[in-house]
Amino acid sequence: MDADILQDMVFRVLGGLGLFMLGMEFLSDGIQSLAVARMRQILERFTTNRIFALLTGTFVTGVIQSSTVMTVMVVGFVNSGIVTLEQAIGLIMGANIGTTLTTVFVALPIGKWGLPVIGVAALVYLFVGRPKIRYAALALLGLGMIFYGLDLLTSGFRPIRSAPAMMEIFTWLSADGYGGILLCVLLSALVTAIIHSSSATVGIVMGLGASGVMDWHTALAFTLGADVGTTATSYVAALNLSPNARRTAYGHMAFNVIGVLLMLPLFPLSLKLVAWALGGDPGAAVTAADGTVSHPLVPIAIASYSTGFNVFNTAVMLPFVPLMARILSKVGQGQGEDDELSVPRHLFAKALEEPETAVRLLEREQVRFQQALPALLSAGRSEGSRPDESRKAGVRAAALHTALGSLAREIDDFAGNLCKRPIPPPLVPVLMRVLQSQDHGRALERHLFDFARELGGEPLSPAGRSFADILVEALDAVLLESLAALGSGDTDDLRMMRSMIGDRGGAAARLRQGYLEADGGIPLTERTRLLAALGLAESALWELARLLNLRLGEESGAQAGSSGDGGAVSGEALPPQARPVELDALPAG
Repeated sequence: MDADILQDMVFRVLGGLGLFMLGMEFLSDGIQSLAVARMRQILERFTTNRIFALLTGTFVTGVIQSSTVMTVMVVGFVNSGIVTLEQAIGLIMGANIGTTLTTVFVALPIGKWGLPVIGVAALVYLFVGRPKIRYAALALLGLGMIFYGLDLLTSGFRPIRSAPAMMEIFTWLSADGYGGILLCVLLSALVTAIIHSSSATVGIVMGLGASGVMDWHTALAFTLGADVGTTATSYVAALNLSPNARRTAYGHMAFNVIGVLLMLPLFPLSLKLVAWALGGDPGAAVTAADGTVSHPLVPIAIASYSTGFNVFNTAVMLPFVPLMARILSKVGQGQGEDDELSVPRHLFAKALEEPETAVRLLEREQVRFQQALPALLSAGRSEGSRPDESRKAGVRAAALHTALGSLAREIDDFAGNLCKRPIPPPLVPVLMRVLQSQDHGRALERHLFDFARELGGEPLSPAGRSFADILVEALDAVLLESLAALGSGDTDDLRMMRSMIGDRGGAAARLRQGYLEADGGIPLTERTRLLAALGLAESALWELARLLNLRLGEESGAQAGSSGDGGAVSGEALPPQARPVELDALPAG
């Protein structure tokens, strides 16, 4: 093959694949920005049984065009108890059908319109200020990039037909028997698992088929394999999730894998059905006016087959959903039922319709947030003085901090939506106490994370590590006891912990004074780090004291405000007793 032709082919294939993938991302992002909140409410309302769950999952995924986002929402609903595992499996089945809508649309032979669509959508996105119009333009821009990227892929693959050596490879990869079908499925699954994108696999296969490099029945076998390979992403993502989240992801895997296994012996029959549905041979060549030869029905055959496969798979598997749910419910039993902290467990949109219930659920989610805070100290604690141990401790603390930050944003969003609704006057003080407590909790979380990060950075000397361990153990003990008192609500326990923490002359000040007076052989370069950690410990204890005061009902107006940024309600929107504190009221250090 001539070097110039090879270069042109590589450039077109790489550019086309990149545009195709980026277009899928833009299309999904634009649509989600417009509709994901409303779709979440629809999911909550219409999942009363597995049939409704299936239809709802199909519709919502067809709208937002992201099975990943759909899966994340379903996992959150399962953790929150909004939907059962059985209903979640129905939603996942519907998501598999709904996600094929883009494939069907993209398969239409309108690639020549890709560039003008990109141009118009880009101009609108750049020069129109209204958010909804910009999001719609972003989705349209993504669609144009998909069309044009697929067109580039098709033209880029055409020179392969004139290279006998390369054509022999595709001749060898032919689904002309059950062995060839299985080989194509396994190879496609492997490629999809490696690149973590079934969209990329489908785009490449569409380009190969439309250019005539790959025959259409082999392209369908590769499409089947992409459905298996995409479950690898679910498997990897489920490894660090809660048991219910893992069960939902495993249900997704089981659905796709079992469906492909059922389809393999029926593959020859499915080829005849596709040919019959398209009214002839999908591999028929079409010669354009400029002499180029293409096979425009192959992408349509791929899209039709993908949709048909998921509909068939759902029809076969739907009666067995209760059995699948019972089997999956046994997965992970006895291994602990830790929650995925980034996902709310108690909050859901329907609760907003009943303000009193919503406030109680908000309080329960806030308590859940606070009860996870001691894990920050454990995650950031280094078990030794080696650099790799310090790095691992830092990674654990950062992951937990990210999860808690996500949960805090969910709590803030829920609280913000609740504040927009009419609240009965007797419930307002309760809501304000909950919001203040959440602000204090968020500030406490940030102080604890900074504290863990300060001590979990560079390894400390034995003397420095000894003092750091004492500091961590002291803070951990006070934190655990304080949270236990907050959880029980016992007035004596609350007052005892408040007295133990004290004010600026309390426990933290005594620790600081003892540290400043002691030498202990700690290197000077480490003393500044430990001093900073002491300051953060003081700030954390001060926030604990404010939480205890708030629970006791003794916090003064000057101390009752939000100490953290990003709260659910702004300072101007709060009553006078809930305004932010002044800077001079903050703890020293």
